[in-house]
Amino acid sequence: PVMQKLTAKTSQTAQYAVFQNGQFIYIEQVLSSAELNFLAQLYTPLEINTSAGAKIILANQPEEIQEQYLSSVTLHKRTSHTIDNMERLKKELKRSAKRGYGLDNEEFSIGIGCMAAPVFDSEGQCAGAVGVTGYIEEYRDKDHFNYIKECLFQAAGEITEKLSLY
Repeated sequence: PVMQKLTAKTSQTAQYAVFQNGQFIYIEQVLSSAELNFLAQLYTPLEINTSAGAKIILANQPEEIQEQYLSSVTLHKRTSHTIDNMERLKKELKRSAKRGYGLDNEEFSIGIGCMAAPVFDSEGQCAGAVGVTGYIEEYRDKDHFNYIKECLFQAAGEITEKLSLY
């Protein structure tokens, strides 16, 4: 229900990502009512350098888990915007943790943007990330960007609240 509300507010596809068995995957998504939707493959590993959800989840892991994961991954360049340098990626992870959200700025596909916020469990551990995906132009407009961010933070807070009950 939270992701359905997020999709309705933003007119973007909402996804929920987790870090499971050493991989980032989407386990749920809600398509918008827009004429065109961005469909992600569920349960297919996400690349850390092309996924807003993967970035914000890893950014909220303990440093030793970050280092272990990053030491075992190869960065593939999908577009001219994809981060393919490990030092740049580490800086982006720190930036993501500081601002509270991860971004995909045409790193997976030209013309597509994504923003994701962390979700925490009852022990304060990052349990996953909720994100939205849409046209990059929607992220370039400052007011619309801030609106998406507010909606996303609200959804992440609601899911975190629900998880804290367990």
